[in-house]
Formats: sequence, structure tokens, C-alpha cells
Amino acid sequence: YTSNFFATAGSTVSPTLPNIYAATNVSPVSPAVEYLDPHLQDPMVHEFDLVAQQEVGKGTVVSLSYIGALGRELTNFLNTNLDPSTKTTTTVTISDPNGTGPLPNGASFAVPTYTHYINTSYQAITDVISNINSNYNAFVVEVQNRSLKMIQFDAHYTWSHALDYNQNATTTTSTTNWLDPYANALTNYGNSSFNIPDRFVAYGLFNAPNIAKEGSWASYLVNGWCLNDSFSMSSGLPFSLTLPSSKLSTTAISTGWNGTNYTSYIPVVGRNTYKYPRHIVDDVRLEKDVAIQEKYHLKLLLNVFNVANHQNIDGLTTQGYTVGSGAGTATLTYSPGFHAITSTNNSGFLFTPRNVEIGARFTF
Repeated sequence: YTSNFFATAGSTVSPTLPNIYAATNVSPVSPAVEYLDPHLQDPMVHEFDLVAQQEVGKGTVVSLSYIGALGRELTNFLNTNLDPSTKTTTTVTISDPNGTGPLPNGASFAVPTYTHYINTSYQAITDVISNINSNYNAFVVEVQNRSLKMIQFDAHYTWSHALDYNQNATTTTSTTNWLDPYANALTNYGNSSFNIPDRFVAYGLFNAPNIAKEGSWASYLVNGWCLNDSFSMSSGLPFSLTLPSSKLSTTAISTGWNGTNYTSYIPVVGRNTYKYPRHIVDDVRLEKDVAIQEKYHLKLLLNVFNVANHQNIDGLTTQGYTVGSGAGTATLTYSPGFHAITSTNNSGFLFTPRNVEIGARFTF
């Protein structure tokens, strides 16, 4: 780390180090801590499936599948320093004159609000605990043929539903992962953040037959062609309408709907009640194999990713309201920018704009 020091105009005096400054009315900051729960367990998953297959033609197989997965004892983070005995009530009023938001204009809610910590020497005291379960159920219809020389294909449609008790995918702790750490766990049960109800995936490999005699000049032009295509289309991932990092009441101990510092959704709107637009990706590869001799081959490649240049939206504005707060009162004003697109085809290798790649590979 490098610090630059600049003397005042006309001065050539260098800074004196060390240099001790007098304290200037700085209030001490209480620390936040995390601890591992005495009953913390390793997460585990139970997976099972049932498949029925039937051949319907030369090498063509149709299969029907049920797939299940049960996540157990997944990690959660709960702030155990919130004092439930000192909760007060905040009156939250909705302001949405145009009636475009999910909550009606003028609606009022009485929200229990945390106002004090149990141990005032600390802020959040986060319990790292394993009390989240998840379940995934899916039905799959698949048609495939991998036995033909000229063409191979595989296409399947999946209907699925993933639910959990607000599972998170963080690799570090957060202050709290539940709206209310003392409430019944069932209040957090709902659609998983990884829930994709509909998904269709297919690929096809077409090897053109050689129509010219090997070794002839014509064979270098018309033989050795191959066309591959992979296609996927799926529902967009779910997301929640979120709150800004503001206190709904000036008496609240922290931000969020009830002062717990959790702003990821509003309970009267629900968790993961919105979805991104569907995603479509079609990739194509054209290959030409040139056999120079038996031991030497030149392969020419043309890859086109996202052929149709489909707009796969991967960023949206999730904040749905702005907050105006007082002592025990709050006004949530609907934000017309909610659900606005912020990013398209910008998620690394998953979604990109149309890309064209030309390559050659020589084997010997």
C-alpha cells in the first residue's frame, strides 16, 4: 500500500513519521461477531430417480423420468442479538398513485420492529447454524438416438419445482439470512432462488456422407463435412422485490422490513415472486475434415455462439420502493424503475452476444 504526501504550497517540509494525532470526539464502534453453532452439521443431499425407457425405432429411445433431490442441514446465518422483548410497531403506508406496483396505493401495514440489541457491547451476533432444508422434484421427457452414423440427436424437456427455507449460496457469513430469526421456519418456505420450472435442451450432430472417392481432388471439397447444433430454452431465474438499505423507522435497530438488516424481500409481496424473461441460446459448429494422408488431417472449424443474437437478460433493477421514515412510521413509494433492464448477455460463458470463432487444427 502506497501513500502520497503533499506539502502545502511553497513548503518543502516532508511529513514526520510516526505522527500521533489527538482524538477528536470519535464514538466507539461496537463490533459484530460470528460463531459456529454447537449443533452445526455438514450439509448433505439425498438424490433419487425413476426412469422408464422404450425403444420406438432403430436406435431411438424415449424415456420418462422422475428426479428428486432433498437438501438437508444446509447452512444458515441468524442474528441472535436482536431483542424480541423490546419490539415496537412501525406503521408502513404505501404510496403508489399510478397503481403500478404490487401493493395498493394507501395500503397500511403494522410491522413489528426490532429496536434494541440484547448484548449492547455488540451489534450483530451471527449464529452459523445448519437448519435449512430444500427439495427438488422434476419430470423429464427425453428422445434420443446415438446409434446412427449420419445423425445423432438428444432432446429433452424438464418440468421442475425447487423449494427451500431461503437457502443461500454464499461462501462467507452474512449478518442474517432470515427476515425474523425468531419466527417459525415455515415463514421462510417458498420458491428457491434456483427454481427453473421449464427447460428444453436439444442437440443434433449431422455427418454428411462422403460422396467423392477418397484421395480425389473432389473429396477435398465435398467430403468430411459435419454440422452440430445445440439449443437450450428455459424459464428465467426467480427474484424478489427488494428494499433499499434504509431504516423503515428511525427507532429501528437496523435496516430492512422489521429492522433485522435483511432487505432482500418484503413479506407481503413474497419471496421470489418475479422471474427473469426466458433465456434462449442456440450454438452451431460447422466442421470440415481434410485428410491429407492417412496420418495427417486438417480440421477447419466455424463456431457461432448465440446464432440469433437473442437478448438474454441477466440483470434487472430489483429495488421496488424508496423509503421515507420517521419515528414508528414509514412511507414506501413505488419506484417506476423496478424491473428495468440493467444487463443483457453479460454473464461470462453462460450468456453472451453473438460470437463467431474460426479455427483450424492440424493433427499428425
